[in-house]
Amino acid sequence: MNRPVGAPSGSYAVNVSVAAEKATLTASGALVGGLAQNETLSFTFSRDHTTSAPTISGFSVDLGAGDSLAQVINKLNSAFATQGAGLNAIDEGGRLKIESNDYGADFFFSVVSDVGTGIGGTEFGTTTLEDAGVDIAGTINGIIAVGSGSSLRLGDGALSGLTVDYKGSLTGLLGTIDLSTGLSDLFSEAADRISGDDSAFLNGRNESLQQQIDRLNDQIAKKEESIARTQGRLEREFANLEVTLAQLQSQQTFVTNQLQQLQSLR
Repeated sequence: MNRPVGAPSGSYAVNVSVAAEKATLTASGALVGGLAQNETLSFTFSRDHTTSAPTISGFSVDLGAGDSLAQVINKLNSAFATQGAGLNAIDEGGRLKIESNDYGADFFFSVVSDVGTGIGGTEFGTTTLEDAGVDIAGTINGIIAVGSGSSLRLGDGALSGLTVDYKGSLTGLLGTIDLSTGLSDLFSEAADRISGDDSAFLNGRNESLQQQIDRLNDQIAKKEESIARTQGRLEREFANLEVTLAQLQSQQTFVTNQLQQLQSLR
């Protein structure tokens, strides 16, 4: 449940008239042992099926003779992930079942095989099968809610934004939701008020913090300039020291040679 800020405390009845459903297709028979021959399953799918111009994509999955149900499922799920189809294949009591990951009428897919039923295939057959999900429908506190997928949401009034998510299959009165304003709710509402776009307090505080940040950035820039100057001076002094050291080494060599010559004259 998503509770909007400012929603009044109280108990609210949730009544579901239409339960949400996934798009689902199940093979007509079980796959025992393995596929009797090579088989290709062709799919189309849409994730915006209720729009005026839905996007429909298609792809095929090749299956090999001898593939077990588990291997078929692995190949299909790998292809579904690669294609971004939002579908999932599972073992439904030995039969191959394919369903959408999410609930709702936006999710649609179809499947058709190049192998007929009753001859050791996946048992989807050569007639195209298709299905779409169903959006939930119902009321919250007697108010008609907007159903999308598995979520009921109120769009108007003091409870605008109140959302209930229900993925079950039961319909009718599901129960009541108790809303109470606790400390966490009060703090949340206070924080929302403080952080609102029209809050002069927060805007002023933000400006003050930004000014402090700007001053710190100026100080950092000046320190970096000072460090750069000091580094340059030290590098020049080091270079001068190297020149002086080289001169001293040259003088040492000259003196050493002179002493050796004097010793040779004795």
